[in-house]
Amino acid sequence: LRCPKRLLLGPWSHAATDTSLPGPNIDLVPEMLRWWDRWLKGVDNGVDREPEIAVFVRRPTPPDPFLPEVRGEWRFEPRWPAERLRERRFGLADAWGPPGRGPDRLPIRGDVGWTAWISCAGHLPYGQPADQRADEASSLSFDWGPLEEELEVLGHPAVEVTVAATVPVAYLSAKVCDVFPDGTSALVTRGMLNLTHRRSRERPEPLEPGRRERVRIELEATSWVFEPGHRIRLDLAPADWPNAWPPPFPGELEIDRADAVLTLPVLEGPSPVAERPTFAPPTRERQRVPPPDAPGGPLVWRIEHDVVARETWAVIGHGSVEELEGPEARRVVERSDGVVAVSTDDPGRARCEARYRYLIEFPEAIVETEARERVESDARTYRIELELDVREGGELRWRRRWARTYPRRLQ
Repeated sequence: LRCPKRLLLGPWSHAATDTSLPGPNIDLVPEMLRWWDRWLKGVDNGVDREPEIAVFVRRPTPPDPFLPEVRGEWRFEPRWPAERLRERRFGLADAWGPPGRGPDRLPIRGDVGWTAWISCAGHLPYGQPADQRADEASSLSFDWGPLEEELEVLGHPAVEVTVAATVPVAYLSAKVCDVFPDGTSALVTRGMLNLTHRRSRERPEPLEPGRRERVRIELEATSWVFEPGHRIRLDLAPADWPNAWPPPFPGELEIDRADAVLTLPVLEGPSPVAERPTFAPPTRERQRVPPPDAPGGPLVWRIEHDVVARETWAVIGHGSVEELEGPEARRVVERSDGVVAVSTDDPGRARCEARYRYLIEFPEAIVETEARERVESDARTYRIELELDVREGGELRWRRRWARTYPRRLQ
């Protein structure tokens, strides 16, 4: 956010502005109003004399999808990039990692990533990341530490690695995690690259199977303090599902750890600004998990592994009911349900199915729309089907269906 000042809150920055979500227990709307008052109304409220950067410095907090708060504190920095930022490089050859001295081989599967869930979403069931160890079983993990003193990161980490693939299209996901003394792995930040975009996103190029390529992945901006006794972990994986559609082909990635490097933007020394930011308390209560018999229906958030069909599913459902009185009296009911699924044998075989219902009860009429969507893929094609029904008083008034097929162009 560039107004009222630039704010760097990490990959879940929505948490600071939406008090229905886990995150810093503040409300930034009044702070934005101060900025508008100063520059649009000419009110001399001092906002232009405050430091340019306000950052929430996150500290290790045991991961939980319903995490109510994150340990940490707000702090000012006078400018960006901070003058005390230094790049610190961590070679994968020096890390704890997979055994052996040669290149590391990583089978491509499409269901890696579900413990990180979907960042920057509006409300539950799009929650916070879980313990990353379930995904790390299908990743290459490299550790540094345990640390003897604190290490504070602020900005965009990056990974540089030499990689080869057995297929013309493949992805590489990178996650930085904080490993607690008991082995818990908490996600710090993530990034992913479609390797056909290794030289240009505008002009992607297929991979030549077996050819070694040097690639760089910039991870999402973050703020985090690694505390003494904790370890820094880098996870490399072939997918980030369901945050991104899975890759088209089964195969294998070959990672050469000899020249691979994780670069962290590390702050050295204390902030030159002793003053601390202050914010208004939240204006509304945090969202709670609704009971199964809530008016909008139950909250659904499941990860399922279908052993027989050899698929992994992410299943969600949520809804709400709003009732207004007076001259604009009406009752509004909405409900969303969906599933995304991917084959554990063939990542190109994936699908998503969704249903959304929106009903308005006016005193004089009841109107309802229902939309249904299905997207499925194989290695070379996307197929999309959409259906829309419109009802009045329970009677179907209008229906339309769309069906399209699109080629997967290096995706």
